[in-house]
Amino acid sequence: MAVDGTLWYAPVWMLTAVLLLLMNICLADHEITVDPPGNIQIVDPGHLGQLYINWTLPASLQNRTDCEIRFELQYFNTYEGEWTTIRTRLQSYSAQFDLEKNVHVRIQTILRGPCSGSKETKSPPAEVLQKPPGVDFPGTKIKGLSCIFHQKEYMNCTWHKGHRTPPQATYCLYFWHRKMGHAMECPKYIRSHGHRSGCSFPGSSLLEFTEFNVCVNGSSEGDLLQPAYFTLQLQNHVKPGVIDTLHLKTLPEGAVRLEWAPPKGRIPEACLEFEVESSPEGTGGLKVKNVTRKTHFTASPPGPCKSLCFRVKSRVHEFCSDASFWSDWSHPRCLSGNC
Repeated sequence: MAVDGTLWYAPVWMLTAVLLLLMNICLADHEITVDPPGNIQIVDPGHLGQLYINWTLPASLQNRTDCEIRFELQYFNTYEGEWTTIRTRLQSYSAQFDLEKNVHVRIQTILRGPCSGSKETKSPPAEVLQKPPGVDFPGTKIKGLSCIFHQKEYMNCTWHKGHRTPPQATYCLYFWHRKMGHAMECPKYIRSHGHRSGCSFPGSSLLEFTEFNVCVNGSSEGDLLQPAYFTLQLQNHVKPGVIDTLHLKTLPEGAVRLEWAPPKGRIPEACLEFEVESSPEGTGGLKVKNVTRKTHFTASPPGPCKSLCFRVKSRVHEFCSDASFWSDWSHPRCLSGNC
């Protein structure tokens, strides 16, 4: 009531502000607690490191409809040496893990909406640490796995045996990628001195730009050898074939033009770069190297009485992969002097 006795009505916005203030005071006095997710499970479907993480909604939130419910998943990425964080409304997630190391997962429930005063509220984390199985025969894990994807047509992976591997031991390789229903054994083993020392994969079994998971294990007279797990990105293991033919011609002004065709195989020409080496014919001369993405190269005239030799190799450049192998050098091609 006003001073003169008349009634006074507060505007709607003012009443709303007062109600919100009272609500915030009430929430401050009664701190909202959120329960963490329940029943966390780490499931290994046999994909050699691609694991599935499942969890359930906490019982206290089963019938809540006045809040948005999300989850924050963290797992320790042993490949990067740091935690990876994912936010999702789902109750499952798939990630790649190194099965030779601990699998460490943390999950929190996140509320946002009227039930939390329109602010984000997190639960304490629910945590799972899964250790790798014990090793029965240490020192038998393979060493030095090397995989080369030749011309994107086939891939050879080779390894060296562990320093404590018995002479009669037999290694087995298994592989998996996301287009496969289950892991499969090496289609064709490479042998050295009568023992398995690698695997040859046809192009039909390969898939780029995804995790290509490999496990090499084995046995020796009933004892299991120590397994080794690897995750490859095949586009980073490509080695082009050798460039077949070089063409040389002398330009009117005396310069030398070298031309070649891209190497055979399934590598797009736009993904290749070339290194051209030029040097005087014979040994002991100064070698000059140039990198280009063209299939031709022009050199300064060597002089009327001098011979100049060229050879070329190639690799996949940085815009098509994070790493690659140089091809072997082509056979040299020389332009002889005229004296």
